[in-house]
Amino acid sequence: MLESSGLIFDVTRALMQRVCREAGAAIGNRPGFKISFNLTALHFSQDATISDVREIFAGSPIALTQL
Repeated sequence: MLESSGLIFDVTRALMQRVCREAGAAIGNRPGFKISFNLTALHFSQDATISDVREIFAGSPIALTQL
């Protein structure tokens, strides 16, 4: 339903932002800890997905290597 409505992008972006805000410090303090987000084929058809990840995690204690 999220994919067909196009809301999948907003929901994924909001989830990544929330993880950064609420768990960023805890995750960032454990360099061996990895976190993942389920992405759909639609995410890979949008350049905005890469921009979103870069923007959201740029100021976060979570390293891109932890994603």
